[in-house]
Amino acid sequence: MSGEKTEKPTPKRLKQARKDGQVPRTPELGGWLGLLVVALALGPLLDREVDAVRTLMAAHLRAVEDPSVAVATTLLREAGIHVVVVSAVLGSMVLVVSVVATVAQGGFVLSPKLAKPNPKKLDPFQGAKRIFGPQAWWEG
Repeated sequence: MSGEKTEKPTPKRLKQARKDGQVPRTPELGGWLGLLVVALALGPLLDREVDAVRTLMAAHLRAVEDPSVAVATTLLREAGIHVVVVSAVLGSMVLVVSVVATVAQGGFVLSPKLAKPNPKKLDPFQGAKRIFGPQAWWEG
């Protein structure tokens, strides 16, 4: 026997597997699509942010002439807003692409069985094996 399955799964078996959260998916698809979206969005975002940084640097140089705490906090707030906006835009785009890729592969499946705590998943030796094992090295 070669270990291959000779019979196709029954509809009942397929339904039970789906209920258990065993849906065939590849996590690489979402990752690669997210990377593609970030690469496509990075150009326009960088153009926008380079102009914003240029404006902020000019404002910082003008603030040196008459330094005050109010001006410093305003400039820091503006710089922080730019960082948060860029991070939020890129993060939300990757989130949406990843969710769409996951749903496109196997549909929307909520499996309470997967959310139930499993003591086998808390075993430190198995965790170390997952982190430092050959599969992790290959995926890394």
